[in-house]
Amino acid sequence: MKKVFPGVLIFVLIAGSILGMGAKASAAPDSAADFYKKNVVTMLVGLNPGGGSDYAGRLLASYWSAATDGGAMIVKNMTGAGGLVATNLMYSAKPDGLTIGFGMFGSSYLMPYLTRDPAAKFDFKKLNWLVGVFNEPFGLHVSVKRPYASVEDLKKAKGLKFAAVTPFAPGSVMEAVFIDFLRLDAKIITGYKGGSDMALAAGKGEIDIASLPTGTGLDSVDKGFVKPPVVVMGYERVDVFKDSPAFTEVVKLTPEQEAFFNLAYATTYISRVAAAPPGVPEDRVKFMADTFAKIVAMDGFKQQSKLSFPFMPAPLLGKELDAFIAKAAAINIAPIKEQVNKYLAIK
Repeated sequence: MKKVFPGVLIFVLIAGSILGMGAKASAAPDSAADFYKKNVVTMLVGLNPGGGSDYAGRLLASYWSAATDGGAMIVKNMTGAGGLVATNLMYSAKPDGLTIGFGMFGSSYLMPYLTRDPAAKFDFKKLNWLVGVFNEPFGLHVSVKRPYASVEDLKKAKGLKFAAVTPFAPGSVMEAVFIDFLRLDAKIITGYKGGSDMALAAGKGEIDIASLPTGTGLDSVDKGFVKPPVVVMGYERVDVFKDSPAFTEVVKLTPEQEAFFNLAYATTYISRVAAAPPGVPEDRVKFMADTFAKIVAMDGFKQQSKLSFPFMPAPLLGKELDAFIAKAAAINIAPIKEQVNKYLAIK
């Protein structure tokens, strides 16, 4: 048997102990805060550059570094099917918390789920919801190339063409309500990439009317593409278009119509929402949600927001966001689908 000297034995034990401690230290996972300082988050925006959702996503991303003490977030536009392409891609991404989706709640998430769209490759109920911002009503904007200046003018018109992103996007739903309740001679033309794309088409005279969120509508009026809305598809006027009546001022609703409009309004509620795929570690989901809550409370963010989103209610965060999602998921979409299908140019 070989003799082991005491000094050698002590050295071996100490060295082993140090190596063991090093292994344990290297194996310890980063905190969520450290993780997001070291890595770049990619936000997939489901609508085209230059639109309201694109601006909203980029605005949020621009404050990510300040809110995370040095982290980074980049924005990639993945257009298609009203945001569905981006949502599908986000859902299939590695669940490490470095890929999130951002888009209009209705067209990117809710309507594909409610209508059981076969192109939707995600489970709505498994998504991790992070923040909802810039909630605003739709306005129906007439092209500057058209003579129509009021709802009464539209009632007299023939063959009106309304623009929309997808058959069951929020804008399509509100357009169908407007057409149906006022008995207009009109069809809904789908296939546009977003609000800015529809506004441009209106400016060229390709379509007669575009249903645009308030912020996008204001920008499109300033660019000379469309007129101020003939009607705001909500229950009250908005400050930036004080002369535009609310839908409930224009139409004296029967009890049945009022119930239907309430349903349509709930379905089309505009909010740009960020979500992460299932499987992301809980601490990272919480960190992202908390960081977005910090961002929307920043004075700089609020001031910049008002430039494009003058109608700016409180953001949806935490339990309020979860309650909003749960309520939306329970909507009965069947009567909405039936009405929209009556007015689609291509079914």
